[in-house]
Amino acid sequence: MESPLKCNVLRCRSLVTERAVVTTCCHIFCLACSDDMGLSGSNNHNRTCPNCNSPLNQPDDAVVTHLNPSEDYKTSVLAGLPPSIVMEIAGRALSFYSYQVTHEVLYQEHIINSLSDKHATLNAQVDTMIYDANSAITRLQLEKKNLEQRNHELVEAYKEKSKTHSQTQKMYQNLKAQVLNSQAAAAATEDIEHHLQTATAQRFTDRIGLGVIGTSTYPQPSNIRELHSRARQSPISQERPYRNVPDITGSWNSQSQVPRTFSSREKPARPLPRSITNVY
Repeated sequence: MESPLKCNVLRCRSLVTERAVVTTCCHIFCLACSDDMGLSGSNNHNRTCPNCNSPLNQPDDAVVTHLNPSEDYKTSVLAGLPPSIVMEIAGRALSFYSYQVTHEVLYQEHIINSLSDKHATLNAQVDTMIYDANSAITRLQLEKKNLEQRNHELVEAYKEKSKTHSQTQKMYQNLKAQVLNSQAAAAATEDIEHHLQTATAQRFTDRIGLGVIGTSTYPQPSNIRELHSRARQSPISQERPYRNVPDITGSWNSQSQVPRTFSSREKPARPLPRSITNVY
């Protein structure tokens, strides 16, 4: 299958199918590019090929040709020419086509080589990226393993610390309870001793008939005073007065008064005479 020809301008490379400008240096250009480069005008004697810079001074060095000629054109274009000229023309036409095909093949090979180089470069870059990515993955996996191990150690340490903290807290609560209990017991003991002392003093005060044992003189009951008054006025008391009977109407501060405590070792006072005890 014949491959279509393309414009030899690298920035164009468009397919030429109907009409094109061909040169004697075996190049072909589309009409747009030939107009831009001034190849389509036969009166221009300063024409040069844009690809190989060959001079195109003759009018037939660059001509417009029909790439899809009609049947009549095919019949008449070489009619009347001798076979040698026809073969020469055909040979040159084949050389032109072969040059274009070879040029296209070389161009495609250049494109392929460029793309292959780019592919190799990109492949090397991809391999490098893959290697770096695998290295990073390996490093991250190792870091993850280390972090997991560290996390496990921290969890175990936290459990141990929590256990120690719980034990310390329990010991603290026990010690606190012991201290509070000892303080409460001491306070209760002091309170009990205070109450016992108060009760003992109150009982002692009640037994001697006084509210408070002090240094001041307190009034005595009237029956006690009457008892002593009758005892002094009786004839028996005038004959043998009892010196041990105290005058309790006086002050308790004197040395001759009744002692404040009642010890079992002290001798009891002599009982009063019958006449005095029967006063009641």
